[in-house]
Amino acid sequence: MKPLARFAPMRQRGPIRVIPPLPVLEPMRTVDDMREKDDQRFKYWVSQVGEDRALIAKALFDERTGSTTLPELLTENYLRSHGARYVCQLSLGFARPDFTVFNSPAAPEGALIIRVAGDHWHGSSDAVARDSAQKDLLMQGTAQGSPVLAVIDVWESAIYQGDGVLDLAYFSGIEQPRAG
Repeated sequence: MKPLARFAPMRQRGPIRVIPPLPVLEPMRTVDDMREKDDQRFKYWVSQVGEDRALIAKALFDERTGSTTLPELLTENYLRSHGARYVCQLSLGFARPDFTVFNSPAAPEGALIIRVAGDHWHGSSDAVARDSAQKDLLMQGTAQGSPVLAVIDVWESAIYQGDGVLDLAYFSGIEQPRAG
């Protein structure tokens, strides 16, 4: 038997494929890099909502509750301060709304879904259409066995201005339209 005869079936499959180059990986962040990133995030938050509200958001961020953006953190703080029973990012199969609130004043016998809408990401016409279709599906569903009675979008810029938009959503089930 020839020395390479047993490898013949593999050679008949064609030429050897070229292996693409490996992607360049970012170097690992050091503790100092992470602190610098946290400091920059906090400075941005202070510029948006002031130091008091930024400190509240930072404390909640450090708890790692599931909320990661400033408007989500402010909304979660609002819900906590009102003693709401809620779940962050509850998986409903086709969607993971930011907050599913149970037995709120606006939906006493069911679930109120609060979606925090970032002005940039949810402001395009494609996003508006997608969000509207999702809202229709959410209104037909249930969350942990409770019927969804209201789906409210609260806009990032309105949350930054104060808790008024969250009062309307939580107590009345009223959605404030996006400004501008």
